[in-house]
Amino acid sequence: MPISLAARIQHHPFRAHLIPSLLETLAPLPTEIIAHSSDPPSPWDGYKLCLSELPDCSHLLVLQDDAVPCLNFVPALERIAAANDVPVCLFLARLPRRSSKDATNALKANRRYVTLFIR
Repeated sequence: MPISLAARIQHHPFRAHLIPSLLETLAPLPTEIIAHSSDPPSPWDGYKLCLSELPDCSHLLVLQDDAVPCLNFVPALERIAAANDVPVCLFLARLPRRSSKDATNALKANRRYVTLFIR
């Protein structure tokens, strides 16, 4: 199956100043901005909006509006999509600790992927 990528930016209207540079970094990837705000704030609701009414693509990137993609992000994303038919997390914080430790060990062993520990 051919790879067709699209992106959705999970966006809070207070951070509109972040959008232009993020769109520039993601070009030429087809990108939609999915705005959401609520009181109290609910990032989960914004994320669920990003996963609703999916665009016509084989792989969808969902990222927050404050993400700072690295140089050559889109070509790397294309390679990741071609190599995987399961969801891939492109950001891993220190928590959960077990996943962080597993990822650090995988990196030291020159492995690109690790299964995340889910509680």
